[in-house]
Amino acid sequence: MPDGLSDGDIVGALFSLTQTMGRHPDPGPSIITDRPGTLGREIIANQHFHRSWSVPGVLARYSRRWLQLPAEHHGEPGIVDLSQTYQDCTGARLEDLAAVAGYLWLRTTMGRFVIEPGELAGLTMPAERVEAVLALITNHLPGMREAVRGERPEQRTEWSFDPFQQWPVIRLPEDRLLILDPRHLISRAFGWLPIWDIEFPPSGRTKPTGHRKMAAWAKQTLRHCSELYVSEVLHAITRDEGTTRRVYDDAGLKAAYTAQGQRIADAAIDYPGTWIVIEVTTTQLRREAATAVPGESQIQDIDKLVDELDQIDATIAALRGDEAALTGAPAASDRRFLPLLVLPEGFPVNPITLTVIRERARKKGLFTTPDTDPVEIVDIEELEMIEALQDASGPSLLDILRSKQSGSLRNAAVRDHILHVLRAQPDAPARHGGLMDSALKPLVNALPQPHRSSSTS
Repeated sequence: MPDGLSDGDIVGALFSLTQTMGRHPDPGPSIITDRPGTLGREIIANQHFHRSWSVPGVLARYSRRWLQLPAEHHGEPGIVDLSQTYQDCTGARLEDLAAVAGYLWLRTTMGRFVIEPGELAGLTMPAERVEAVLALITNHLPGMREAVRGERPEQRTEWSFDPFQQWPVIRLPEDRLLILDPRHLISRAFGWLPIWDIEFPPSGRTKPTGHRKMAAWAKQTLRHCSELYVSEVLHAITRDEGTTRRVYDDAGLKAAYTAQGQRIADAAIDYPGTWIVIEVTTTQLRREAATAVPGESQIQDIDKLVDELDQIDATIAALRGDEAALTGAPAASDRRFLPLLVLPEGFPVNPITLTVIRERARKKGLFTTPDTDPVEIVDIEELEMIEALQDASGPSLLDILRSKQSGSLRNAAVRDHILHVLRAQPDAPARHGGLMDSALKPLVNALPQPHRSSSTS
């Protein structure tokens, strides 16, 4: 803020923000090549900040990734109980986090963003357990002010919002709570961010023995469960059941192609005339890249994604050379290949990022043969949109990707093609209903039950 602006001058603050935001003395090149440039960095950060996702989808994925899949794969190497690890590291229960955050979010759906003192006391949870959750997701005004001002100046941009992600609820005077952003609140409790609590336990809490290794195993477990979840969605999309074999997971690909040094993608889908070859990565934009900090962070993150494309390209070469090793049947003539990169945690796909990724892949010699289509990128929300379309007997994954590559939004995100070119409005996949119930079960259990009046004769 300018010198001399008094605290609480809202109008002055808004004018200052208007003057400051979006001013770039060097906008960089206007032609998109293999680097995003200054304007490209801003567009990437803007899209990351405003990325869209559905609350039902987040809740459904929470049930599978955090609760069910770790239990189903208990005892496998590298899989830990995320609920127990969360409690060991933070002192709070994962189900209590779901109950308290779920209650606060529920209030916002009713138009209430301020929670009055004592309202949470109505939950059927001990007060100390409620407070253990609030200690993680809330901050008071002086603490929030210090967190915002404490960001390093060289990394402070108009897209910086770390404190608001970490503490989406403010403790106001007189023990009232202000919910700043319901979407940040849902992400904080049901998305990837509870891993942050495991990695960085509350100040004043003694870290458990072997904490660093525990946190690493927890993060690895969540990554692996994310990949397993993507596989489930792929099988649901293709209706791969019974005697029909459409999806080949990495285990089948590795069994078929055993040459030393052979790189293998995570999955391949056999459509008539076309293989969709898929790599799943939980890589996310680092903070510097997501907030458009000047430098090389965005191009470095993009290069990490391009490195993942090597495995798709190698798998395409293996399929082209000996498809029968995988399927047991001779290859049909005129086979085509469509590379697909799946990022469960999302990525800002737009004409800049998609052009940069494709160009950098081309310079590495990837996907240059005439039988291979340009690489496409999807997140888990988009795969579930396609799953919902399949529930309604809509177009297949291949049909959607092919029509996108010849459509007016060929360089945009898949969701843009679905919504604005196909003009489809997919509902949630049918299987989400039970998963949402599982995610919100701690909230339902914590709500006070209505008293039943007993009849007398």
